Amino acid sequence: MARLVTRGAIVLITALCLGLPVAQPAAAQGDLPDLRVRVAFDRDSYVGSDRVAVTLTISNAGPVAASGVHAALSGDLVVESGWQDLNSPAGVRVEPHATLAVTLSGHLWNYLGDSVSAIARVSSDEADAAPADNEFSASARLVASTGTLAGVIFADLDADRVMDHGETGLADTSITLIDGVGGVREVTTDEAGRFGFGPLPAGRYQLRYSGPWRWVVAGLHDAMFDYAVVAPDSPQVRIPAVPQLDSSLHVSMFFDRDSYRPGGRARLTVVLANTGDTDFTGITAGCPAEAGWAGVTVGPHWGGLAAGGVTVPANGTSVFTVEAPVPDDAAAFGRFAANCAFGPAGYPASATTRGRATATVPGLPGTGRVQLVTDADGDGVIGPGDLVAGVPVVVTDPNTGAEVARLVTDADGYLAVDGLPAQVYDVRIDGPWVPIVQDGIQLPVVAGKHAVATEERWYVEPGAADQNRRPNLRVSAAFEKPDYTADERMRVRLTVTNIGTAAAEGVGEFNTGLASTLIVEDAGELSPLGPGARIEAGATREFVLEGSVSDPKGVVIVTGWLAPAAGNQIHAADDGFAAFATVRVLRGGYAGTLYGDGNGNGVADPGEALIGIPVSLSGGVPNRMYTQNTDGQGRFAFRDIPAGRYTVGFVLPDSWTVDQSELTVSGGEADPVTIRAVRTGDLRASIAFTRDSYAVGDVAHLTVRLANDGGADLTGVRARCTQIDYRNSLSSTDPGWGALIGDGPGVTVPAGASATFDVSTAVTADAYVLGFLEANCDFGFGAWARASAKVPGGIGHAGGKLIRADNRQGVAGTKMVLTEPGGGPPVARTVTDAAGHFEFRDVPAGRYDVMVVGPWKITGCVCPGVLADVDLDDYEVRVVPGAVQADPDAPPDENPPPDDPATPGPAVIATTQLAVTGFGLPAQVAGGLVLLVVGAGLRLVRRRR
Repeated sequence: MARLVTRGAIVLITALCLGLPVAQPAAAQGDLPDLRVRVAFDRDSYVGSDRVAVTLTISNAGPVAASGVHAALSGDLVVESGWQDLNSPAGVRVEPHATLAVTLSGHLWNYLGDSVSAIARVSSDEADAAPADNEFSASARLVASTGTLAGVIFADLDADRVMDHGETGLADTSITLIDGVGGVREVTTDEAGRFGFGPLPAGRYQLRYSGPWRWVVAGLHDAMFDYAVVAPDSPQVRIPAVPQLDSSLHVSMFFDRDSYRPGGRARLTVVLANTGDTDFTGITAGCPAEAGWAGVTVGPHWGGLAAGGVTVPANGTSVFTVEAPVPDDAAAFGRFAANCAFGPAGYPASATTRGRATATVPGLPGTGRVQLVTDADGDGVIGPGDLVAGVPVVVTDPNTGAEVARLVTDADGYLAVDGLPAQVYDVRIDGPWVPIVQDGIQLPVVAGKHAVATEERWYVEPGAADQNRRPNLRVSAAFEKPDYTADERMRVRLTVTNIGTAAAEGVGEFNTGLASTLIVEDAGELSPLGPGARIEAGATREFVLEGSVSDPKGVVIVTGWLAPAAGNQIHAADDGFAAFATVRVLRGGYAGTLYGDGNGNGVADPGEALIGIPVSLSGGVPNRMYTQNTDGQGRFAFRDIPAGRYTVGFVLPDSWTVDQSELTVSGGEADPVTIRAVRTGDLRASIAFTRDSYAVGDVAHLTVRLANDGGADLTGVRARCTQIDYRNSLSSTDPGWGALIGDGPGVTVPAGASATFDVSTAVTADAYVLGFLEANCDFGFGAWARASAKVPGGIGHAGGKLIRADNRQGVAGTKMVLTEPGGGPPVARTVTDAAGHFEFRDVPAGRYDVMVVGPWKITGCVCPGVLADVDLDDYEVRVVPGAVQADPDAPPDENPPPDDPATPGPAVIATTQLAVTGFGLPAQVAGGLVLLVVGAGLRLVRRRR
């Protein structure tokens, strides 16, 4: 300090002697820190793959301390460690005449030149006495070197990152290699999963992957941001790929209530269903935060899902119940969510399976702002002329549709609310503007510290105010019972409210597929094949979905959504529904004695036991098949089998049959039954509708005639009519079948006599969609009959592809004709395009035959007919070259000459039916089924109205 004062005094005296003006005291310049920085590489030269270290030395030559000292390094080094507090918000303090040295280490990002550089900079919160030395650079030599990157990508089935015995390479996986300056190379793995790059300049490369469907490459270090270091001596690598869990592990999550109080506890049920053939072990849950929502977090109350993991057995379901506290900030949003990913620890996030459940809480008073803008000039820049001011809007409750505020956008296009309970509100524009997005506008209202992130911007365009008046559905679902036995029919009640401002037309139910285990067999008015339901604005309606399960695993789940036919509803994201119930599998038995009634007296006499006859049961829930043979006294017994409906089959000698094809097994052991076999051919049956056509709502009458040509009375005769297709096929369980009802005791047809019955059934909308009503009935004793009647009026479109069966290529420029079944007249015709695609437009709903004109033979036809008000594009007609098929529209003299009789041509007509197998029907029934199965794989598109 004495030296400093002396120097200052000398300066002052000199100035006074020379008569110079005296400046401020020297402390204004001298009492400052003077930071200096130096940087040095730890070596003189490197190859691109080396780890690199530099020493950063910071000194303060000034007389006062420097606070908030920060340092930065640029150049060719990516620093990974060593900064200490030099890059923290507060920085570090360097005392006067003190020195701070740190060693930074990392890798080179640019390894393609002949040298590498590092430029250091230092700064502090105060001014610096000599800022020129606050920057320093150094360099080192880069030695050219090359290496390779090669190895295998393998299917890591157990996700342990080790290529175990039996785990093979994954073919057709794309690997993209990106060098330090953005250069790109790409290869694809071969059939053994092998790949190779090289030679490559030594260095660190980014890796990106694109695996086959349902596979995610886990990478050497990370699935999303992977890298590899290529060195001169790099060994071959093994890179794991794991299956996407959501292909076989499905998650459903349910809160036990729709709304909770802040500070309470929410009961969350997590259902994990494994449809694969191997166990999933070590499954844990992670529930990251979701923007705009309070989030449920995973904690000790989650048990094994939080730590240690749980096991979901192959082809099994595990159910977990979590008592989760309502998040502390739920009232600030008015809602909270459990948005969770499930998978083994360390499993790539993109390969996990996800589930989500939401609930509401009473919201605290909050604020929200939305700005309406337009971009009339399309320049992507919002200027003063793009602000949509003075537009009246209505803010409505998202659950009830009730108005909560009327606002007008201000000069900057903003509409703002303050003091509304926190939640997300619907916004309807009442001015001559419409949102560009089809799903409408919503206004998030958030309370407290979270409100700063709530502002949103919405683009609008000129339009009529009534365009904003649209339906808006809210759906809730619940099973009618919390618990079922597996063999029961299950009913789900949907409560649907249209809180919008226009009627919803043609509302239909669509199932989401993988998450659902309920097989919806009757959707009533909501059937996706029907015209749909109408729900007026402001109205609430209830609907029932009815179905069953085929393979219960402790629970039954139904998920889906509702949509109007026109697709013009707003806020469709919350039109979905989900519900679950528990399921118990009951077990029981079926036993009896089989005899052949040779004398026709209806009694099992001595010597009439049928011995060694194969007996089979197929059905139950879960669905299984069981077989055995009758013993020396004609007895059989199936013990401890799942309850449910079964088809029973007896392999009898020729000319014998039994009147027993279906049965129901209930819980517990049932009393033994006696099964009577009689000689076939004694019973004849015929059925006929009393009219050729019907309309929806009519009562269709069917005349049934039964004749017994044998010498013994036939007892227990009843109808079993196969109902395969959405109720256009008559069900013999309807009350209109009277004494012939399929699950009743049946009637007696005396020997040598006949009987006539009148049965009836209502014509449903499904028959209109399919264009016809049909009955396919088995009366037992070898008697079967079929009848149909039209239900006209519906029009539909049907299309698909005409392809060669031998190479799957489309057949272009070929005429195709729809004809009435059985060689009837042409109804519609078309010509395939360049890809082999064809369309039959505006065809009456019904079943048809397909004909391909020209030198083609039809070898297969997935041809589901024409459905009313539905666009079908799933026809697939397969052909191979064959004899020329004549054009039915051509005049007789234009048809080609007939084929040589010695080599008859192939069949011309392909019946428009799907494969009909596995229904346990007589051959003549299966052969006669036309247009009876519309499978879940068909893409059904309800026509917009």
